[in-house]
Amino acid sequence: MLMGFQVSRFLSMKFRLFCILLSVTILVSTINAVPIRAQTNHSLQWGVDVGYEARYVLQRKVLDPSFGSYLTDYAPFIAGLDVGQSLIARVTHLDPIPALINESSQMPRSNCTLIRMNDSEVIMEDMFMLVVPVGDWSFTSEMSNFSFFEGASIVETDDEWGTVIDTTFVFALFPVSVYMEMFYEKTNGTMKNIRMRVNFGGNDITDLVFAKWYPGIPLILPGEIQLGTIIAVALIGVVGTVLTLFGYRRYRKRKAFPQKSGG
Repeated sequence: MLMGFQVSRFLSMKFRLFCILLSVTILVSTINAVPIRAQTNHSLQWGVDVGYEARYVLQRKVLDPSFGSYLTDYAPFIAGLDVGQSLIARVTHLDPIPALINESSQMPRSNCTLIRMNDSEVIMEDMFMLVVPVGDWSFTSEMSNFSFFEGASIVETDDEWGTVIDTTFVFALFPVSVYMEMFYEKTNGTMKNIRMRVNFGGNDITDLVFAKWYPGIPLILPGEIQLGTIIAVALIGVVGTVLTLFGYRRYRKRKAFPQKSGG
């Protein structure tokens, strides 16, 4: 039984660490991906000034506590907000935009301070992906290209520019799908929404929606962790435990009733 517990714990930990690393990879890849080729001129400019403020709301928060704490280490605003709560993102820094940009590491960055609206508490400083430069979205697409990541694409409309990752794989016989999107407004380069969803065995174990608030949009989107998720995750441990118990019982039976040797 102890072996079954250890197998269950190992598989569960392996899955959690995989999801964590995948989530972090998605976040970093979206911003810091290597371009396909270098480009030496552009027409980028900032669409907002330092001091600009925007309101954001956490519209959905489905987060399995087994690995949610690791994710919130990289995005503290997730832990600092309950679903339906809002915050103010205040732009505190905008990098100067170089005349020549030859690789993604030279793309200008912005920093924002996140302030919870209900009590004015600062829940995160130096948030770096809420504002991007405007004016040359073709160049931004090239500098943000991450086509090497399976299921990744850039989506652009007249009003929005964004990145999407939509991929599926199999873990311990269960299908796992990961969906991540980040969209920005073309008018001023501010983030419009972030969504990250991890589905395991047909059930959501993570579904986060963080969106810019406008009058009339809902503060809360329906959705909560399904019972099937708990069953599916537990099943990995159950299988290991059952197999171990089955083997142990056969061992005890053979020991209690040893087979007679022939002759």
